[in-house]
Amino acid sequence: MALNQIIVSLVILFLIVSLYKNLLGLGFAFIIGISILGIFSLLLGLFLATNLLACFITNIGAVAITFPVAISLAAQLGVDPKPFALLIAFAGVASFMTPIGYQTNLIVYNPEGYNFKDSF
Repeated sequence: MALNQIIVSLVILFLIVSLYKNLLGLGFAFIIGISILGIFSLLLGLFLATNLLACFITNIGAVAITFPVAISLAAQLGVDPKPFALLIAFAGVASFMTPIGYQTNLIVYNPEGYNFKDSF
């Protein structure tokens, strides 16, 4: 059983690295970075993508996936990467704000009659 888990983990790691390299090879990060609304919309998109990923996988995994993309975006745009790094860090740990972001939120969500908009 443990050997199967190790193999699955290695396959997932390999797929994530190959996906990241392919996206950067196509200039995908640069295409995303040149948006109509500028850097603010780029930062908002990175925050939402990281936060959404953190709701379905661990927050560490979400940050590990989006951090290299954010740093490469900052480098290609020629801006300081510190705001991008902080944004990814905050977005990764902010997933607890939503009802689906943490287990105890789900436990009290239905019995107490909460709505999704009550989280904001």
